[in-house]
Amino acid sequence: MARQPGAPPRGRTSTFRPRRMGPGYPAPLPLNPPRCGVVELPGWSPNVFAVEDLLPLLVLAVGGAMLVGPLLALVRPRPEVREGDLERPPLPRSLAFMAVGLIASVWAIASLVTS
Repeated sequence: MARQPGAPPRGRTSTFRPRRMGPGYPAPLPLNPPRCGVVELPGWSPNVFAVEDLLPLLVLAVGGAMLVGPLLALVRPRPEVREGDLERPPLPRSLAFMAVGLIASVWAIASLVTS
């Protein structure tokens, strides 16, 4: 069956039309617009994500959680113990987690300070 004149093509729901250029049409936007209102500080990058420091920041977050989590579990155990749960976390496991977390946190802080 033939398409009616002026009818949209079948299967197409978008109304996208390419921009027309020439006299009477607005000029296209520049590819690199000027950065208005951005203050450039020496030695500071305006990147939103600190990609260079991403690994040390992630290690600092995980190491801090490994250090603080077992410490809080040892200091303040659960008030009620459910069936099958331990009354207190095992001390050797908690100390091992805290040691690994401390090493990871110190490494991450040293990496962030020296870079």
